[in-house]
Amino acid sequence: MILDKGYQTHTSYHCLIGCVENYCIYKSIPVTGADIFFYIKGFMLKYKKREDDGFNLFSYLDYINGLPELGIDFPHEIIGGNNSEVKNKLISLVENEQMIMLKMDTSKIQYDIIFSRNEQTFHSFNVIAYDYENDSFCISDSFIPAYEPFSKQLWISSEELLNAWENCRELWTVRFNNEINYMDLFTKDKIIEQLEWYLKGGMNEEYCFGLSSIRKLILDFEKSILDGWDIQRVIDLNFQLRVNGFYMGREYLASFLNQITEEELFNELMEIINHWKRIGMSLTKCVMRKKEDKFIQRIQEMNSLCDAEEQVFKKIIRILKENV
Repeated sequence: MILDKGYQTHTSYHCLIGCVENYCIYKSIPVTGADIFFYIKGFMLKYKKREDDGFNLFSYLDYINGLPELGIDFPHEIIGGNNSEVKNKLISLVENEQMIMLKMDTSKIQYDIIFSRNEQTFHSFNVIAYDYENDSFCISDSFIPAYEPFSKQLWISSEELLNAWENCRELWTVRFNNEINYMDLFTKDKIIEQLEWYLKGGMNEEYCFGLSSIRKLILDFEKSILDGWDIQRVIDLNFQLRVNGFYMGREYLASFLNQITEEELFNELMEIINHWKRIGMSLTKCVMRKKEDKFIQRIQEMNSLCDAEEQVFKKIIRILKENV
């Protein structure tokens, strides 16, 4: 089984990207999470306010169905049958060392309490071994969405896995095209293109785009809190920023800067990322205590961070263009 062949779980910033990235590492394929993120245009965010006054950030991450430019395919299927048939199918795939990823219902995941704290959504991990004696599967979860993301590689019972998989039954099998020349990757070009798009911003009748989407999100969030001091709005905002592409875009960008040894820009961007996260935590306290003055200060900080990011992104574009 894959677990016995030296597979190790590495932390990523997005569950499905992390699934693919860990199989790349396992197979010594020189494709990083940052490569994957920018090849699928992950930085291209859009936003609209929900009818219930909540917030929706969207990114191209919702539409990953393969990475042909990177020589990576992962055909998708839905597994039918009763639990016994489904379990036997999984065991067969694992024993044949198929590189599989499963899509799970987070409301039924038990191996980390953080999943019970978020609204119901979906999550992906790899399955890399099966233990007949204990009737359990070894899973590789590269992205536990905490304040500082971390990973877990652990054994869970087949009952727990099948229960969390029951509402989805979705499976991908990762395959690599060995004819790809990975020296021809154009991740820098992808980053430049997406940062320029992000800074341009804009809107239509339904969505705001890029930087405009974040500024509008902050404005809508401020109004919704001052109208009712609803803590659920803070939870919603933090969830959207953490899970739907905002933090992870900046973290994958920082990861790429670190790869190409742009230390000064890396440090600047990491300070901004950490500042965003600190504000997210501080907002919870402000709203719970209805401290309007503190809340307004946090909103001003968020707008200032947008300005600071704009300058850093422009510097990144300039540096990358000089080195293309």
